[in-house]
This record gives sequence, C-alpha cells and structure tokens, in this order.
Amino acid sequence: MNPETDAVEYDNPAKPMRLVYALLLSFPLFGVGYVIEQTIRWTNHLDGLMSGLVHLIFFSIAAPIYLIPWALIVHFSFRKRTNQKRRTLWMFGPSILMCLLSISSLVTNLPTPKYRFKQLAKADLPANLELLNYRFSGGGLSDYSDTYYFKTSSAEIDRLIREMGLEEDEFYGDSSTSHTIISPLPGSPDFKKWLEHKQFRGGRDEGSWHYYLITNKLKTQVYINVGCI
Repeated sequence: MNPETDAVEYDNPAKPMRLVYALLLSFPLFGVGYVIEQTIRWTNHLDGLMSGLVHLIFFSIAAPIYLIPWALIVHFSFRKRTNQKRRTLWMFGPSILMCLLSISSLVTNLPTPKYRFKQLAKADLPANLELLNYRFSGGGLSDYSDTYYFKTSSAEIDRLIREMGLEEDEFYGDSSTSHTIISPLPGSPDFKKWLEHKQFRGGRDEGSWHYYLITNKLKTQVYINVGCI
C-alpha cells in the first residue's frame, strides 16, 4: 500500500458527468422503456417499435418538466460535497424510474390474449376455444385494435354476445350499407368465404370503444375485433 497514492485517489474521486450531458442522456432514457414496451406488446413488433418511437416526440415535450428541475436540484445539492460519485446516478433517477415503470407494465398488464381480451372486451375468452389466432396493436396514444379468431361452441359465442352487449347488425350483408372493421387474419379462415355469417356490433364508454363479432351460421367459428377511436 502507498499512503500517498491512496490519499490522492481519495481526494480526487471520479468526476461526475457534466450537467448538460446528463440532461441530454436523460431525455432518451426517459422514453426508451416505453419504446421497448410497445415493441413487445404489438403482434407486429416493427409496428410497435415505430409506435414507440413516435411517442418519443410526446415524451420529449413532457420530459423537461420533470428532468430539468430535478437535475438542477441534484446539481446544486452536490455542488459543495467532496464525494461526487453518486451525483450522475441521482440525475438519472426520474428517467430510470420511468423506464422501469414502462417495462414493468408488461408484467402488471400482461400482453397475453386471455388478459388483454378480459381487459378490453370486459369478458372472458372461452375455456374450450381452439385454433386461437390474434393480432394486437395500439396503446398509449395509438388507437387499440385487437382482432381474434378461434373456434368454440355456440353456447360460448352466445355468452360473448351477451356479455359484450352486442346486437345483430341488420345492415350487414346488404352490399350498399354493409360494413365491418374486421379483416381476416393470416393463417385463419376468411369469413367472407363462409356460406352464411352474421355480424354483431356494440361498444361502451359513449362510443369510444367498439366491438365487432362475426360468426358462421352454426356459431362454431368467430372473429372478434376490439378497438377504440
């Protein structure tokens, strides 16, 4: 051991990152967790990534409100301290917290068909479903639009129609007024080729959420779209 060398190291701890650099790095860190969350949550991960990156624009507007005052408080509170080692970590505090909160939502708000359908459609998926296929999109400022296809019993489809508050679309099938928001999913049957099928519609929250359900005549196959505008 060299007392003189040790004294020099003690008196000259590593310099913390400069305030302006810490702030510049805090801004992307503030929103990167949300980008990761959206990328994982969307079925098309590339679309989810793009959605997350677009949201960074809005994060960049909100971030200064939290980050700049906090960085100044940390900067001046450490200004007269001999040990500056933890100053940079404290400056990154709000950004790290926001990043962890965004990623943790993948656990508290599971991106699974069962959980997501229950959350958005306010009903349970049938326990006896088969050949489940789905496409998830939306979240944050992006409109939700989840599409499901599966096979089940007619009793379960009747239950879904009842619990989701749907009514038969009397105009569906009329070429002049027919409309559906549902698109067939890759790898699943095209309902347009079913000999007979009906559409049921509904919604909640004063029309901001819409539900579409298309089923075949025997009510053994079904497409469901849950979305908001």
